[in-house]
Amino acid sequence: AYTMNADHTFSLSYGKRIKRPAYWELDSFRWYTSSVSYAEGNPFLQSYFTNNFEVSHSWKSKLISSVSFYVTSNGFGQVPIVNPITKQRVLTRKNYYTSHRYGLSESYNFKLNGWWRSYNQAYLYYAQFEFDRKQVTIPEQNGLGFYGSSNNTFLLNPSHTLQGELNFWYAPPRKSGLHTVGQHYSLDLAVKALLLEKNLQITLSLNDLLRTSSPNYTNYIHDVKRVFNIYYDNRIKLSLKYRVGNSNIRVRQRDFGNQEEKQRAGN
Repeated sequence: AYTMNADHTFSLSYGKRIKRPAYWELDSFRWYTSSVSYAEGNPFLQSYFTNNFEVSHSWKSKLISSVSFYVTSNGFGQVPIVNPITKQRVLTRKNYYTSHRYGLSESYNFKLNGWWRSYNQAYLYYAQFEFDRKQVTIPEQNGLGFYGSSNNTFLLNPSHTLQGELNFWYAPPRKSGLHTVGQHYSLDLAVKALLLEKNLQITLSLNDLLRTSSPNYTNYIHDVKRVFNIYYDNRIKLSLKYRVGNSNIRVRQRDFGNQEEKQRAGN
């Protein structure tokens, strides 16, 4: 990172990440969705790596602009296959692609009169895929993509013990790998109350109010058009948290050795 002055900061970053398959993606158990269609995992699925490069500029820690480049090798995902003998459609997991993604992003955060805090982001990118033709015969879907979001917190009383949240994000239709993905967006609301000297936190969240967060996916298998949508309805959530002990004591954050394993298991 390089700080030119109090207003301008530049940074260059590089990262390498590994994505390991979840355990259910390795399970060869079959999930039947009809008499001619089922899904199964692949016990021979391998991890994949992503290398990312990013150059960014920050103005007063409010406006951040960045240019990024991501390369994924040996990428895996769900692949549709038709058995020529039984005519069954099989959805399995394979390492089948290499991808390159070039992106531009802008983010801006502000505070208004001490009661409104807002963080806004826009991300424009181009995704290009290259398939392993030994694994997949479906043509690649390459193209532009966009994601925009606005997260807002409202402080509803002087003591800041009553807060409201209004969040919105939007993604237009795009082409991505095996699929053409339809537009999707979400409107979320939340109310948070802090009681008992701010030790008790009660939050009521209303997520995806318009039920529009899950897009339609379209692909073609042997010239047969296939459209599907997977939606998990968890739009209402009530949570209570109570803090005990001395809040002035600093506790070092510790990561346990099995943290990644818990994530792969879906916990």
